[in-house]
Amino acid sequence: MAKRVSLATAVKLQNPGQCLLAQVENWESVGEMQMLPLAMIDPSPYQPREVYSDEALDGLAASIKETGLIQPIIVRPKDNQRYELVAGHRRWLATARTEKTTIAAIVRPLDNREAATISLMENLQREDLDPVDTAKGLQRMLDEFKLTQQDLAALLSRSKADITLTLGLLKLLPEIQAYIKQGKLTAGHGRLLYRLSHEKQRALAEMAMAKAWTVRTLERVIAQQKTASTPKADRDNNVVRLETLLQTHFAVPVRIRANPKGAGFITFRYHSLEECEAILNRFGLPPDQYQ
Repeated sequence: MAKRVSLATAVKLQNPGQCLLAQVENWESVGEMQMLPLAMIDPSPYQPREVYSDEALDGLAASIKETGLIQPIIVRPKDNQRYELVAGHRRWLATARTEKTTIAAIVRPLDNREAATISLMENLQREDLDPVDTAKGLQRMLDEFKLTQQDLAALLSRSKADITLTLGLLKLLPEIQAYIKQGKLTAGHGRLLYRLSHEKQRALAEMAMAKAWTVRTLERVIAQQKTASTPKADRDNNVVRLETLLQTHFAVPVRIRANPKGAGFITFRYHSLEECEAILNRFGLPPDQYQ
């Protein structure tokens, strides 16, 4: 069995921006359990979630009234004999909507970096966390704790590419970020749009919503626009035509590059394992042949 390590050990940084990480397995259970007055607990400044559903909080409050709080919250002590919430914001808010005046809490002496990490980790485990809120939480950790994207990826057990793409959402126009928060566009749409100029972001976002484009459709449209904007003098018409045919057939962006001697390569771009499998299927290679 793997040795369990404390968060203080797992998240310790020897130098700013250098992450020495072991797997965090017990951040939800280590600490002293207490019953604390709700009035003595302050919200976390590192909470990435900006909006809570009143309906969901009322439902959780009703559950707490009936069966009690199954999982305690996590807090850390403050200098003024108060406590700061670290994890369990929904449980804390929902309990406040009941007649209860106290709440079960695990008290842990955490520094700012550890508190921010736990708060972000808890929210990343929930599928309903807004992707824009996630990006803001990641950016705050980069700025405040002087981490690199690679440090943050290791800290949260995510790939560096995923961190980079998520942070890219902050480069979107505010109205497009709002569309994602409202569910009118997905994070996948945003990851494609943030690379474009603001003018193209706005135009394509509006078209994607009006025509209910999937992420793959938006990607294909962007690729076609890039191909169309390439000066014909710079590229062979036959190569451009073949790229278009391949993009239509495989439903993903395709790029053909060749040198004057006739050598070159063909690139198929995908953003998920599902898209990769779809490409392989179109090549006649079903999953049972490579899994």
